[in-house]
Amino acid sequence: MKKLIYLFAINLLIFSCSENELSDSSKNTDNVLVNKIVAIWDNGTVEVIDFVYEGNKLIRIEELNNRFTTFTYDTNGLLKGITKDVNTGAYVYTSFTYNEANELISYTDFYHNTDNNIESEDQAIKFEIQDLNSTDKVLKIFNGNHDSQTHFVKDELVYYNNGNRIRENDNINYFYDNKNGLFKNIHAFKTLQLLNEAALSGIHINASRNNISNIKSSGEDGHITEAYDYSYNDDNYPIKAHYKINGEIKATIEYFLSKE
Repeated sequence: MKKLIYLFAINLLIFSCSENELSDSSKNTDNVLVNKIVAIWDNGTVEVIDFVYEGNKLIRIEELNNRFTTFTYDTNGLLKGITKDVNTGAYVYTSFTYNEANELISYTDFYHNTDNNIESEDQAIKFEIQDLNSTDKVLKIFNGNHDSQTHFVKDELVYYNNGNRIRENDNINYFYDNKNGLFKNIHAFKTLQLLNEAALSGIHINASRNNISNIKSSGEDGHITEAYDYSYNDDNYPIKAHYKINGEIKATIEYFLSKE
C-alpha cells in the first residue's frame, strides 16, 4: 500500500486557529519549509519529491518520471489553480472559488486526456464547502463535465480540532503528535488544508498544525492502522519517520528542511 500521509489529500478544509495552539514548539521557527522528501519502501522503491517556493508560496512539486504539480496564485495571493500531471499528456486541473471575504467556498477538478477511473475525457468533479458548525465542514460532491457539474454524488463530513483534521465521516480517524507540522508555514495553508489527495501529489502531504502519528480506518478491507514514528530536530520538526501499516514498517521517510 503505497500511501504516505503528507501535505495534500482530497479534503483540505478551512479553519481558524491561533499561534498558541502549538504545544512543545516554543522556538521561533515560523519560516521553516520542507524542500525535499525521500521515501525508501520495503520493496526497494525510492520516491523523491522536491518542493519549489517563492518565499513561502508553494509553486511546484517535482517527482520522479518528470511528474509535476504546479500552483498558481492571483494578484491578492489567493490560490487560483493547481495542475497535476497524471501521466504523459494527461493532467488534472483544480480551480478555486472564493466568496467576498476571500474564503474558499468550492473547488473543481477538471480531468484532461485521461481515462484512469474517469467516466469520460472531459469529466469534472465539484466540491462545495459548507459549515457543519464553527469548526467542522461538509463537502458536497457533484459530478459532471467541464461545462456543468450538477449530479449529486455524496456528502463528506470532515471534523477538526486545534487546526488538525481528526475525522472523516465515521470511518477514518486521525491522531497527532504535539510538534511543529511540516507544512504549517506555507502560504495559503487554510486553502490547502481543504483539498483532497487527488488534487495534489502521489504522496499525501498533510497540511495541519501538527504531524499525523496514526490513522485508523475501516472499510471493505477491514480495519487498517497507519502509523508514523518520527525523529525530530532541535526545533521540533520531523526529520525522519518510519511509516507502518498494521505494525509493519513499509517505508523509511526523510524530510529535508530549510528556512526561507
